[in-house]
Amino acid sequence: MTNKVKLSDSDWSVLFPQQEYKLGNTTLYLVPLSLLGLSKVITQISGIINKMEKFGIALGELTANPQNITLLVTTIIQDAPGILSELSGLEEADVSKLPIMSAIDLFSVCLDLNLNSQEGLIKNFKRLGEKVAKMTATPLQ
Repeated sequence: MTNKVKLSDSDWSVLFPQQEYKLGNTTLYLVPLSLLGLSKVITQISGIINKMEKFGIALGELTANPQNITLLVTTIIQDAPGILSELSGLEEADVSKLPIMSAIDLFSVCLDLNLNSQEGLIKNFKRLGEKVAKMTATPLQ
């Protein structure tokens, strides 16, 4: 039987590097989402996208009409302050009270942080898939 290893706090801080974000006098320490956190956020964002589509607004058309952007932001703030809370670590009640420009900026920074993490995840999955394919390939006879 193999002894299992438990990661230390220092391991977790390397795996989830913090990015400082100043909000008022408070510094938030933003970290990429875990797989579980990412799954929850994607589910919530998918619900918002579906709602926007019901309004007849496609995400690709947001820049064509500033009212569409306002509707998207309003929907996010009203329907899912939990998304920004999950992404930033800021209390959900405080998220709802943020000035709109602060909320947009924080949301943008959090998304950038997680998109960079997701790009690395996709590259790693691709490499893993290639290695598994090589390992399981049957040699031609």
